[in-house]
Amino acid sequence: MIFPNISFDTVNRTLLTFARVGIVNIVEGFGDPKRFDPDNASHHHFRCLKCNNIIDFHSKSCDNVKVPEEIKGQFVVLRKRVCIEGICDQCQ
Repeated sequence: MIFPNISFDTVNRTLLTFARVGIVNIVEGFGDPKRFDPDNASHHHFRCLKCNNIIDFHSKSCDNVKVPEEIKGQFVVLRKRVCIEGICDQCQ
């Protein structure tokens, strides 16, 4: 359903509020417009470099990526996410 009386600014501010309180996550590293992910469960992303489609996937090997020793003692790691970039089947 489309609501023509709601501005993009209102939608964007609402999504940013949702991200701040943990209802959605901002998918970082993809420029503007921002992308919001409603899936808060642990998962990773594949991004097509041609069409910019983002596909969620689950992988135990990606879940087990270790925090590099260079930063281990300097930061508190809250989440680890892997983003793989390439060309999707439809764009090949």
